[in-house]
Amino acid sequence: MDGEAPTVVEPEDGPNPTILGLPLPRPTPPPAADDRVPRNLEGTELLARYEVEGVIGHGGMATVYRGRHTGIQKAVAIKVLDAALESTADAADRFLQEARVTSLVVHENVVEVTDFGVTADGVVFSVMELLHGETLADVLESSGPLPLARVVAIMRQVCSALQAAHGHGIIHRDLKPANCFLTPRDSNPDFVKLLDFGIALLADDGDARRRQEAPRSRRTQVGWIIGTPDYMAPEQARAEPCDHRIDVYAAGGLYFELLTGRVPFVGNSAAELFAAHLYQAAPDPGLLVPSLCPEARQIVHIAMAKDPGDRYPSMTAMSQALAEALVAQERLVGAADRGRWRNVAIAGTCAAALGLGYASLRWFEPPTTAAIGFSHGLSDAAGALEIETPPAAPITARVPIIRPSPPPPPVVEPPRPAGRASLARDARPRPRPPKVTAKAEAKAKPPNVPPTMPTPAADARPKASEVKNPFAQPVGPG
Repeated sequence: MDGEAPTVVEPEDGPNPTILGLPLPRPTPPPAADDRVPRNLEGTELLARYEVEGVIGHGGMATVYRGRHTGIQKAVAIKVLDAALESTADAADRFLQEARVTSLVVHENVVEVTDFGVTADGVVFSVMELLHGETLADVLESSGPLPLARVVAIMRQVCSALQAAHGHGIIHRDLKPANCFLTPRDSNPDFVKLLDFGIALLADDGDARRRQEAPRSRRTQVGWIIGTPDYMAPEQARAEPCDHRIDVYAAGGLYFELLTGRVPFVGNSAAELFAAHLYQAAPDPGLLVPSLCPEARQIVHIAMAKDPGDRYPSMTAMSQALAEALVAQERLVGAADRGRWRNVAIAGTCAAALGLGYASLRWFEPPTTAAIGFSHGLSDAAGALEIETPPAAPITARVPIIRPSPPPPPVVEPPRPAGRASLARDARPRPRPPKVTAKAEAKAKPPNVPPTMPTPAADARPKASEVKNPFAQPVGPG
């Protein structure tokens, strides 16, 4: 439950080393590893009310035990400062300030501290709620980059916890994955608890009473560089006076790491990291995660701006930007899914059309059933008689496709024009057939032939001289 100790660079007498014009004092060497032997408090009691049961884990400055309050029988976590650090300057002060500042922030996403102090034999301890789960650093190590929806859910809880601390005039100054603990609670498997306020700073405009309860120590004065270089704001790296916006900068770095699985800047030393935070632009997470929408990528550039005035003014504003980015990402993914399903539908329609076309060709070109049956029968008979016969080739018959001829175009008679001209044309006299007199009719009739004698073909045909024009006008005498 206790992450690695932050980097502390303290001023010393004489000139300090610099890089790119940035003063970088030499840090005070930590105690040797052999001297930092944790206390063995298993099976003992603290202040006659906390029973120490066993070790949970070791951190950079302390050891965490599982314990129980003997009065109310409540399971607790007991954090004890290492014995070798009790005599180190500011170690005990920093440890107790962490407990004191954390107890001021009452929020569901901030670890609850219920007691702290120093025992009669010099044991520096703090008592907090017992958490079950793992840190974000462990999650990144085991799972790698996280999806945007999960990152937004985690980061909004971190923003809420930091906003509560800022409301009390407390600046965390050491936000990183190791100080964010995930513990399952109800239906939320990623419930966040913010840890480690050991280097927290009380803002100048905070409550005077709280400043008296947790006064600044030497390590918070101007000229001291304290924090984790991977997430350190430029003004924090310069050891300049800073406000809550250094937590906004660190939250942008944490957001980048959760999305990509790596820290924003990489260097071989703290000096290189300080120079990167001072002079290099914030990296684009979209280069490592191309599926991110522009709104999700822009959060890193705003939160990690070099000028504090260009960052989000508060953690609430950053939380709102995270929610809007998630909506934009879901909209982008939804549009991509709709386009993908549209392409699938088009491909399915084309495949169905090709299948119908192929089926229609097979329908008009069927193999002859009788021929196939005959060939199969020959094969069966040959197999029964053990006669080797060549396989019968399938016989197919092509049926011509008869297409009906188009119907003839309808005949449309032109309409007759109405008017006097047409009436006059219809009223013109038409020729009448001539009147046939009895004399002419008698001449036209053939002579009477007895019924018993056949009429020769020559006699049945009238002579040319006997045929008269029926349309000729009779000519009268004189």
